[in-house]
Amino acid sequence: SFAAPAVSGSIALLAQAFPNHTPEQLVDRLLASANNSFFTISAFTNFANGVKHGYNAEFGHGIPDIYGALSPINSGTYSVPLMYVGGSLKGSESQKTFGEGIGGSLSSLAYSINDTSLMASLSFGNSLQTALAGQKSYFYDGLNGGFKFDLATAFGIKSSIVDIKNIISDDLSRLNNFDQIKDKSYDFTFSNMMGSIGDKNSGLLSFNIDTPSAPIQFFNSLNNGSELHLASFNNPFTDNRKGGMGISYQEQIGDKQLLLGFHDSGSRSGLFGENEYTSKTFAASVSQSGGYFDNITVLAGLMIEEDTLLDSVGSGALGFYGSNPESLFMGVNFEKTFGDDLTLKFVATLGHSTLDNPRNSLISSVSDIQSSSFNLIINKYNFLSENDRLSVSIGQPNKVESGSMVIRVPGLASSTGVIPYDNVKADLSPSGRQLDFGVDYIKQFNEDLVVGIKSTVSKDFNHISGADLNNTVTVTGSLKF
Repeated sequence: SFAAPAVSGSIALLAQAFPNHTPEQLVDRLLASANNSFFTISAFTNFANGVKHGYNAEFGHGIPDIYGALSPINSGTYSVPLMYVGGSLKGSESQKTFGEGIGGSLSSLAYSINDTSLMASLSFGNSLQTALAGQKSYFYDGLNGGFKFDLATAFGIKSSIVDIKNIISDDLSRLNNFDQIKDKSYDFTFSNMMGSIGDKNSGLLSFNIDTPSAPIQFFNSLNNGSELHLASFNNPFTDNRKGGMGISYQEQIGDKQLLLGFHDSGSRSGLFGENEYTSKTFAASVSQSGGYFDNITVLAGLMIEEDTLLDSVGSGALGFYGSNPESLFMGVNFEKTFGDDLTLKFVATLGHSTLDNPRNSLISSVSDIQSSSFNLIINKYNFLSENDRLSVSIGQPNKVESGSMVIRVPGLASSTGVIPYDNVKADLSPSGRQLDFGVDYIKQFNEDLVVGIKSTVSKDFNHISGADLNNTVTVTGSLKF
């Protein structure tokens, strides 16, 4: 019969595609993928992991479908391809023989390949994608067939694209207070405070919802003025979007303001939107206005994340389960006026992050991580004429300066189902350093007309070496009539 060479050729193709399969497994794959759509099914054959296939006495399992046999086969309990983090495949001889002795079901722990990813925050740039480039791994279908893929495709970078409408809105806002040097104030009204006890001179205790505690709020208030719209200042430690239920304490001690606070971004009312990050933050700040500096503020804190790392989110086989990431961070902001028409502002943060080894994950370990950010802005008033301002800035969004991550890369399982792993050590410092340069000129022609032109250029955008220059130019005006 010509069926014999046709089936033999099919088996040869399957043996090449699945070199770890036993002859019995090859037969199962050919039968479980056969085309049985042209007859009435009278019974089912149950294969591994809940995969079953219908047959009848006259046509058997049907006509061989080699394309189907070479594709992932899933049904029953395991309906999607799996990415393993354990030592053996589900239903394999190794798992049956040694599973209970090495931790039971953990020996064959796996996650859906569709749920496996690690979206790195901008602090890491493309460091993980670069380290994993060309690393081949395997996911498995219900019949334990291994399918090779590029592991780097499971790693991504969070987008940092800013909506042009937000840029225009910020640029219009800056036209209204570009000459704020005349009446600079460091008083700040904290948002979403639901109640307070006492007063700030002897001690003020307050409660907030869906916002950071008072030290973070105050530090951000110093750094979200129109002059900082020249450049980005992304930071996982002081992100206003990560607020939650919190408690703060404020006291004025001589010419210094002391702020203490705690907030939990996992506890939110939902009245002011949701938050994708769960973290607890303890913070303290000391601020002094007047003296040599117009204002100098020092911030220190501890951020405890849950299943994220500096806002990087892992899922499936690349999760940070049970790792308890903790970050000690410090920030400084100072502003100084020289004469009547020149100001300097500098803001910077440093972070030191540690975490336990993740459980049940391909992420084996992560060393201590150091990160930093900064922004320097110079404002020159009455630059070309009265009632104008020139601003120049240089800044760097938060960037990992040092640290490494060890990732276990699964190889092709043996014929008995034992999974080998290679360890890849990824340097978490990005290939480039994003530097944002900005120039902004504003001119007030009269009480009714103000015009501004601004240009920003980002080098090594997203901390990726050699990335195209990211350039934005806006021209805005305000006319009262």
